[in-house]
Amino acid sequence: MDGSSEQSVGAFGSASQDAAGPGMPDSGGSGSSRTPAAADLGSPVSGTGEASGTRPVAGLGEADSLASSLEEMKGDFVDLMRRLHQARATSRTVPEGVTPAEARAVHVVWLMSRQGEAARPGSVAAHMHTTPSALSQILKSLEEKGLLVRHRTRDDFRAVALELTDAGSAVAQETERLHVEHAKAVIAYVGEEDFAHLLRTVDRILEFHEQASAHATVSALEDAVLESAGMACGPGCAACAPAGAPASPVASGPAAASTPAASAPVPVAPSEGGLPCE
Repeated sequence: MDGSSEQSVGAFGSASQDAAGPGMPDSGGSGSSRTPAAADLGSPVSGTGEASGTRPVAGLGEADSLASSLEEMKGDFVDLMRRLHQARATSRTVPEGVTPAEARAVHVVWLMSRQGEAARPGSVAAHMHTTPSALSQILKSLEEKGLLVRHRTRDDFRAVALELTDAGSAVAQETERLHVEHAKAVIAYVGEEDFAHLLRTVDRILEFHEQASAHATVSALEDAVLESAGMACGPGCAACAPAGAPASPVASGPAAASTPAASAPVPVAPSEGGLPCE
């Protein structure tokens, strides 16, 4: 294969193309102008050597590749969450004689008691990320098994406190032991370095959601402060009107005479702090 044929293979990936087509430089690199190749424009070259004018396939290929990659990662994530949920349901971290939900409730009450926190149904439900009605059924079952008792508090007779029996404390301590052993086994299998990397990644994800939530909260507070101070944007606010659009017209004539002047919104320039009206 001569030098021109090798150039053709390198540019198009196929020896079937002409070694030096119309406008293409010769193998000696004469530097003459050439018609953009299909690999450059990502579109077929017509017989006259002009591109078809379609959007570069390289850009489309990158977008399609990114969309395909995101879709694949989403599928992998959903599959991992499903497998993780199944692994939790079948893991050996639940003592005999109780369900996973009952073990969690007993463990939460035990931990709150150790920290000196009053174990009340509402706080226990919040720690378990469940509803009070669902927790009520769990507590009823634990009472029937003699693992927990409910009683009124001394300072507030309407409030209910949860207290573990001796048998309930034993179940909670066994749950703690099983959790520690399971965590040690997982870290030993995965490796400390990979497990630490997992923790850092999850922490970054949580940081992203916390920042997004904090930003939304600050924006809502700013709006509430402006509205309470009577400085919220009105229909006649020229500062908040879109670029090139006039502010809402002010009533004139008899209608304006019947409207108090104080009720008309006063256009105010944006402040340096970025708030539209002050």
